[in-house]
Amino acid sequence: MNFREYMEAQEEDAAGVIVFYGDEALILQRGPTAPWMPNKWNLPGGGIDPNETPYIAAIRECREEAGIVPQNVRSLRSFPGFHVFVGITNSAKVRINKESQRYQWVDSQSLMKYDFVPYVREALGLAFKANETVVVPIQTDPGKYASRVLLAAAKNGNFPLGKVLPGNPLRTIHVGRD
Repeated sequence: MNFREYMEAQEEDAAGVIVFYGDEALILQRGPTAPWMPNKWNLPGGGIDPNETPYIAAIRECREEAGIVPQNVRSLRSFPGFHVFVGITNSAKVRINKESQRYQWVDSQSLMKYDFVPYVREALGLAFKANETVVVPIQTDPGKYASRVLLAAAKNGNFPLGKVLPGNPLRTIHVGRD
C-alpha cells in the first residue's frame, strides 16, 4: 500500500499548519521511535478530534507540538487525508514536545535539504510561492499605515507572504492577481 492509499484508508483526517516567522517557515523532525515515518520532517499537526474542525485541529496541534498559537491562519490546500493551513507568528521561540526531536526555521531555498513526510514539501512550496495574501504591519487604526502606497507595493510583490515585523500589530491584506 502506498502513502496515498494509506491516507485515503484512514478513518480520521489530519491537519497541519505552516507557520511563518518573517521569510521562514517552521518544520519539525519526527522522533526516531515515531510509529509513522520516524526521523522525517513534518509540519506541526496531527489528527482531528471528534467534533473538531480541521482549522481548530491545526491550531491546537501547533500549540501542543511547537508551543506556538499561529495568527492570521487561513486554508492553503487539502491533500487526501491532510488539510494544510498557513499562519504567522511574531516570535521565533519554539517549544517542541516529545513527538519531535528537533525544529528548524527554513526558507524557500532550503526545502530540498530535508526528507519530508508526503505532501509537506509540496505544501511548503505552495505557501512560499503564494502571493495572494500579504501580511504588513499597521497600527490599531488601519488608516494610518494601510495606505495606497502599501497596497501598490503589495500588488507589485514587494512584501513576501508572512513578513512580520515583531512588536507591531498585524493585519492581512488580500491582494488579487492582475
